[in-house]
Amino acid sequence: MKGPYPGQILSAVGIDGNNGTYPLAYAVVESESTNSWTWFLTCLGDDLGLGTNSNFTFMTDRQKGVLPAIAKLFPCAEHRRAHTNAMLNNMCESLNSKIVEGRDVPIITCLEYIREYLVKKIVTVQKEIDKAVGPLTPTATIWVEKLKKEASQLRSVFCGNGKYQVSKNLLEQFVVDMGQKTCSCRRWELIGIPCAHAIACMWEMLKNKEIDKITEHWVHRTYWLETWKNMYSFTIHPINGRNMWEKSTCPTTLLPPKHHVPIGRPKKKRRRSTMEVEDLVKGNQLSRAQKSVTCSKCNKSGHNARTCKGQKAGGSQTSRNVGGSQTSKIVGGAGSEKVKVGSEKVKAGGSQTSRNVSGAGSAKVKDGSAKVRASVSKKGKGVP
Repeated sequence: MKGPYPGQILSAVGIDGNNGTYPLAYAVVESESTNSWTWFLTCLGDDLGLGTNSNFTFMTDRQKGVLPAIAKLFPCAEHRRAHTNAMLNNMCESLNSKIVEGRDVPIITCLEYIREYLVKKIVTVQKEIDKAVGPLTPTATIWVEKLKKEASQLRSVFCGNGKYQVSKNLLEQFVVDMGQKTCSCRRWELIGIPCAHAIACMWEMLKNKEIDKITEHWVHRTYWLETWKNMYSFTIHPINGRNMWEKSTCPTTLLPPKHHVPIGRPKKKRRRSTMEVEDLVKGNQLSRAQKSVTCSKCNKSGHNARTCKGQKAGGSQTSRNVGGSQTSKIVGGAGSEKVKVGSEKVKAGGSQTSRNVSGAGSAKVKDGSAKVRASVSKKGKGVP
């Protein structure tokens, strides 16, 4: 947060059945410390019914204070950087990008800004739910259809006890246990959606009339359209303006927090997380990933000097006519080049000169009647 009373906004974000962000809780604290995270996670655990034996998976950006707080409150929980196809940075930054304009205002206005954003988000998702059809959410339906196309190219062999051997070729071969709902590729266990190998087994079971359920019924309830509707069945009620609020009967007067001026120039850029810094720095050197290279020959981006197919940058030439004299100039050329001036038909009674600057080799200039040759040393000084 910015302004005369800076602070930090802590948030907990989840993923809904349509692979969208689902804000769970947010709070404003004085700083990002172990005490702040402990209080925030305690309130979150009370709301979600989490205990010390809960085996939830927490994904964080490993900022200071959050790891000790999780280890203290939820010792059985797992801590990871990423889960399946969703990166933590995308989940949290999608929420931060929506409330960035509300961080430069007082705390009451900031909280009201976040509340209005959540109201709009819930209404928008409810409209999408009303348009959806089928047993699964729209995103889950697209995933299953892609997996069905992959499954059409697989061959499954029943091995007994509910186990199948699924293969595409000799290199790609997996074991599927339909009773345990597992596959050796582990995709079914991770995301809760049957992989292409499992779908191939389901088609074999349907063919032999061993089951009567379609593929969508094997998907975890998280991706069911009914579950998605229940998640957004509530609404955030509107409230009156501040001038209509009831005055608090609490005898305690709440004072604003002490203004703390940090040392140094105030930072305007977003603070990078630990994993972002690790991705940028590899082997004590900055990574060049996702950076465009510039060719040293033609000064164009997108390729280097080895793959350059254009003209060298030093081979540019200029020509000018000053006071009736024709001058040809070659700058930074490597080797030798020839420039013909006679074809330009310069009708001036002046003299003809030729120069080669910082070039190695020689240059020839022809005006149709006379030839001038200048030998150039490495320093670029020519002797006629």
